[in-house]
Amino acid sequence: MTIRSALRSLIQFALFAILGNPIRAENPDAASDPAVKPPASTETLPPVPVEARAEPATPIAKSPPLRVHVGILLLNVGRLDTSTGTYTMDFYLTMRCNRPCDPEPFELANGRITFQQLQEQLPDYKAFRIQAALSVGMDLRRYPFDRHQLGLVIEDSNRDANSLVYVAETTRSLIASDLQVAGWELSPGIQTHVEPHYYSIFDQTYSHYVASVEIRRPLLASLVKGLMPAIIMTMCGLISLLMSSDKFNQRLSLSTSSLLGTVIYHLTMTSAIPPVAYLTFADRFMIGNYSCLLLTVVTTMLLMHFIDRNDTARTEFVRKWALHVVPPLWILLQIINLIQL
Repeated sequence: MTIRSALRSLIQFALFAILGNPIRAENPDAASDPAVKPPASTETLPPVPVEARAEPATPIAKSPPLRVHVGILLLNVGRLDTSTGTYTMDFYLTMRCNRPCDPEPFELANGRITFQQLQEQLPDYKAFRIQAALSVGMDLRRYPFDRHQLGLVIEDSNRDANSLVYVAETTRSLIASDLQVAGWELSPGIQTHVEPHYYSIFDQTYSHYVASVEIRRPLLASLVKGLMPAIIMTMCGLISLLMSSDKFNQRLSLSTSSLLGTVIYHLTMTSAIPPVAYLTFADRFMIGNYSCLLLTVVTTMLLMHFIDRNDTARTEFVRKWALHVVPPLWILLQIINLIQL
């Protein structure tokens, strides 16, 4: 290495030592003192715009449901078909809101509207003339002394109970003074109330307005037309017990014909109602008749058997037993039936 090259390298090293680390050159103690920190940057982040600042969520006040006051004037109830539980109703319907609203559309939960006409309209009030085909579940346990509630159930087509609630106006719920239901007695007045109805398939609850009237079969007509023929046939069968023991042909003829007549009448009587999974009052009444008439037939057969064997003692015992047991037994069975009515 020449002297010139050595001098050049020495000058470069000196310049690097002086200019290569200006902080150390200005403050030679900074590198050795760990407490000395580099000056903080003077640059700051830009301010967040006012529009971008998150505002606290303000809860939205939930408005109360619309209250619709409902009144009804029942004009007519069509003939009730007990075999299907269907009937018709003709009525005026009034709907008054607690604020301007439209109470439509509404529908019948237990039937369908066959005719609807708007009679009067205001911002918070509407009146309709409606005819409807309706149905009801028939409870026939007391037949032929049964009674039923015929009514209509109104609900809004779209709005659930969180949006609309019906209110029954009892003072504006009336029935026509000349209203009659063919074949039935009508109880005075009309019953109205509002009840919630939950639809599990939609997980929603709707407000139901219910208006109904009670009808019942006339007591005297039910007794004469429903039970009297069966009572007469049973009495005829029991009369055979008063005949002498040797007239078993007449006894058997009378008791068996009464039994068969009772069976036929029972089938005719129950054909007016739909098949049900329980016994009606008429069924229990007929079972009592069957039991006693069947005992008269069995008694006659026993008398024939003992007479053929010339067993006078047993013949007389069977005749007296039947005469003193069968009629009281029939009366007892019917009393029990009446208690359960």
